[in-house]
Amino acid sequence: MRIRIFGAAAGVMAALWASGALAQPVAMIGAGNTDILSTQGGGHVDDWSVNGAVATPVGASRWKVQGDAAYNSLSGNGADVRITNLAATLFREGEHGRLGVTAGHNAFTNGLSSYTNYGAFGEYWAGERTTLAVKAGTIQGGGDHGSYYGAQIVAYPRSSLALSASYEHLEQGGADISVSTAQAETSLSEHSPLSLRAGYAYVDLNGIHANAWTAGFTWRFGARGSLVQRHRSGPDTWGVGATTLKF
Repeated sequence: MRIRIFGAAAGVMAALWASGALAQPVAMIGAGNTDILSTQGGGHVDDWSVNGAVATPVGASRWKVQGDAAYNSLSGNGADVRITNLAATLFREGEHGRLGVTAGHNAFTNGLSSYTNYGAFGEYWAGERTTLAVKAGTIQGGGDHGSYYGAQIVAYPRSSLALSASYEHLEQGGADISVSTAQAETSLSEHSPLSLRAGYAYVDLNGIHANAWTAGFTWRFGARGSLVQRHRSGPDTWGVGATTLKF
């Protein structure tokens, strides 16, 4: 049923584009690797991922609709899991930030329960050099209900460099997960659509701790200007996922 809902949403977006109700879209694609190492020993897990997003204004309004898709492949230390993520998002973009709502479906292989998240998010552009963001929502799956919330700050020392720090918390079905993340992203030149990113996350899962090191790239289409301008006019990357371990 949920897959049919997201398929219907994609069909509606296609029909709106064909009718001219949606303006020129902006998009992004990315890929990366996360190396997850438990602090208690026991080896590491590799998480290879690829993701994409398309966002477009609704006519001449400040509203945008966005669709996301991502695929993760986790292996190592006995793990062999594939994750497919789909999301649909609606947000309003103003002069000083964004407010939006999102719904995502996350399907796991190897008999693991899938889950759906529904949430809201906000971003405040505190001048040209700083972005403050929050998000919160609910999670349903495997017969359990849960919740998540998070906060993030992004600083732009230069227009081509973004330094971010975030904290996210998720609770569902006995699982209690906290993720603290620090990340740097830089574009290859002032107006390059390609950016490279690297980051570190400290993960606490019911008292079991892990270090996660991430590296990857993002290519943005449609949005123009410096990295900070592409962040603020391109697809939203903060509010879509329940935690940074997804999308």
